[in-house]
Amino acid sequence: MVKKINKIKPDIIVITGDMLNNSHDIPNNGEVLIKLLENLNNNNNYPIYYVTGEHEEGLYYEDRNKYQKEGTKEAYEEKLSNLGVKVLNDEQTTITIQDAKINLYGLKEHLSGEIQIEERLGETNENEVNILLSHRPFYFDEYADWGADLVFSGDTHGGMLRLPFIGGVVSTEGFFPEYDGSLFHKVNSLMVVSRGLGNNPVPLRLNNRPEVVEITLKSK
Repeated sequence: MVKKINKIKPDIIVITGDMLNNSHDIPNNGEVLIKLLENLNNNNNYPIYYVTGEHEEGLYYEDRNKYQKEGTKEAYEEKLSNLGVKVLNDEQTTITIQDAKINLYGLKEHLSGEIQIEERLGETNENEVNILLSHRPFYFDEYADWGADLVFSGDTHGGMLRLPFIGGVVSTEGFFPEYDGSLFHKVNSLMVVSRGLGNNPVPLRLNNRPEVVEITLKSK
């Protein structure tokens, strides 16, 4: 994968969560990403941005999830930060690429089910480019209404099993998810849903290869 990323030579890399596994007892939990970042950083300095998924945030909603030991998320985010990754916990940063200014927002996973995007991230500037990183694609209506021009998301694992002419079969939101993996359009917003690289908690993929998504932005 390092060779593939280096061949692309991306301006930025975005990661939309669930890099930890949903267990208290998995050894070296989350180290796959750490090793990848270490190898990438040996020869390159790609800007990398990260938001959490439910596997990282599970401790904080004990009524619904009991994934992580206390401190796991914070320790993991510190490791990522030490490797140069910018963790966006309900935060915004501005990046400039080829003289183009882009507002990059990170919406951390919120397992209460209340997205409250404007309260957490503020208002967008409709005269600027606004890119949102958010783990769950199922709030695309809210993302579009808020003013996201482009959304990067994941979570669904591509629907795990993919059927011809139908798409993904099952995800964390149930059977035949609307946003299983691909490019989606709503009014003035686009959303890219990656099928991801892993297969936890169910070690199964059928007609559903892992993927690294390459996106090229062009001015009008």
